[in-house]
Amino acid sequence: VCVRLIRPPWMPDLKRSIVISFVSIVFLLHPKLTQSSLSMFQCVAIDDGVMKAKVHTDMDCFSGEHLKWISIVGLPIIVVWVIAAPAIALVLLIANHNKTGSNKAKEYLLILYQGLKPDRFYWEFVNTIRKALILC
Repeated sequence: VCVRLIRPPWMPDLKRSIVISFVSIVFLLHPKLTQSSLSMFQCVAIDDGVMKAKVHTDMDCFSGEHLKWISIVGLPIIVVWVIAAPAIALVLLIANHNKTGSNKAKEYLLILYQGLKPDRFYWEFVNTIRKALILC
């Protein structure tokens, strides 16, 4: 006996809403994620010039434990969220920008360029990079 699942009619709209929400959240949280991940690399001088990690002042700056946290948490966040997520969205948008008709990637990324002139569709990415550089 073969059982076939029937796809509910609201399923495509749900998927579209989830993807658009995810893209919006990533770009809204991007400055905070950038700031938090970069703060893992910062050190502060405490009592007699002893350098401690800013995020956790019980850790010596760039000690074994601090380097472990940087490599396990800090660098992956920088690579995945700060650099790769906006870059992938930009590549998808550039690849689909001039295509006519209905396009899923263009539809999902609409929130990033809606209201902009057609030749300035990339401006949200310029702002994202500008904010990241300011936080550095």
